[in-house]
Amino acid sequence: MLPTHASEIEKFVSDAERTAIRDLQRELVGDEGLTNEIVAQFKQIIVQKSADIRLQNDAACQEFSQ
Repeated sequence: MLPTHASEIEKFVSDAERTAIRDLQRELVGDEGLTNEIVAQFKQIIVQKSADIRLQNDAACQEFSQ
């Protein structure tokens, strides 16, 4: 992974989160309570994965600067 400016990472992550949630909501059908629960769990996963991406970028920046 190449280091990327933090503002670019934030834009990429934000765009990906918005697109992923929108696409998931389009695909889900059925009980509204269940679909809301699935979306909430998906959002938690996205938060975790986004944090991982930020940490990886920070590590790549540190490595690149040395």
